[in-house]
Amino acid sequence: MGTEPGEAAGPLRRRGWLALLAMAIGLIGAGTGWRVWSRPATPVPPDLTPRPGDLDGHAAVRVGFIGDSITEGYGSDRPPSESFRDALADLPGGVAVVNRAVGGSSTADWLPGRRTFDEAERAFERAKVRYVVVTLGINDARGHRPAAEFRANLAAIVAALTKAGDRVVLNLPPAHEPGRSSRWADAETLALLRSYLPEIRSLTDGRGVLLGDTAAFDYFRDHPELLRDGVHPGPAGAAFLGRRWAAAFRAVLDRERDDRAAGKGGGRDGEGHENP
Repeated sequence: MGTEPGEAAGPLRRRGWLALLAMAIGLIGAGTGWRVWSRPATPVPPDLTPRPGDLDGHAAVRVGFIGDSITEGYGSDRPPSESFRDALADLPGGVAVVNRAVGGSSTADWLPGRRTFDEAERAFERAKVRYVVVTLGINDARGHRPAAEFRANLAAIVAALTKAGDRVVLNLPPAHEPGRSSRWADAETLALLRSYLPEIRSLTDGRGVLLGDTAAFDYFRDHPELLRDGVHPGPAGAAFLGRRWAAAFRAVLDRERDDRAAGKGGGRDGEGHENP
């Protein structure tokens, strides 16, 4: 049988249009610097769309969160900040949380002037946040950042937050389980992460910079079953972490209340205060 000319024309035309479309996409990509499957060199901050609790006009206590994927809640259906809020629901007026954590971020990504920091600070200002809870360290250790450099970065972050009028609460980061799933999460990285702990403590002054949770590092080291992949807490671990942060934050509020009753201008020395 012969083939009519019109029978092959349709597929040929379709292939021609597909070729033209592919060329157009290639030209657009070349002009904009877009590449398929590429990832940004630095974490992309979340948008500033209000989230539940962000702009709760009735909340008496407003808390912002800065952190990495652990604070963001990767590996769990609820980030620790939600368990934090739930655990403090009995406070008069309630609690609103503004979680601006960015997965994969380190202290270098949160330096003042970086997009990550500036957009978070604008969100905190808009929500009238008074306290900012900071939990960083795992990605600094992953990148082999020396403890002195980690401290310098964290000090710059803290200084910018306090200058903006925020009261800063520094949590110690949770430990990871060496060698479980991620090649970089080894014993050397854990030792480096541990070396950050005294640096975090040294930045607290009991007034504008307060020591938050100190139990997470040792607890997750001793209970790796709460880590979904050896690094990120699973649902039970994230809920536990949020409750720990809440217990430490409640202690901060109690100390502030006691100091006001005693007529003191600032808080007590945050150094050395372990959580109940």
